[in-house]
Amino acid sequence: MSEKIDPEFEQLRREFLESLAERRIRVTGIIAEICRLGVLEVEVGPGPWSDFLFIAHKTAGVAATYDLPSLTEICGRIDDGMHGLIARSVRAVAAKSFLDWCEWVAAALSEGSKGIDPAGLLSRSTGFFDDSLR
Repeated sequence: MSEKIDPEFEQLRREFLESLAERRIRVTGIIAEICRLGVLEVEVGPGPWSDFLFIAHKTAGVAATYDLPSLTEICGRIDDGMHGLIARSVRAVAAKSFLDWCEWVAAALSEGSKGIDPAGLLSRSTGFFDDSLR
């Protein structure tokens, strides 16, 4: 007997996948802002840091529900690492490092928006950020 697909769940999944494409566009805007700034302030208030943290956190929290565990892991690593830098009172991050994280998440969001779990991106390094994850 085949499993019956819940149409309401499928609608919610489609909406989530569409939101990933929108989030990728937002991350692309954050990348442009960081390129303009050169150095990124680690701050909890409004700005590229908080915007990106919100996207990573929200995506990590929901992606597993829609069978995208690798997207959950990638965004969860970013979320955890960013909170780790805040906890260590790091005041600024080199724009290049942050751009690497943004591009990693943008690639994962792109795959996810197509309904593809981005497992191939899990091996990608997050640079010095990795130290804060251990």
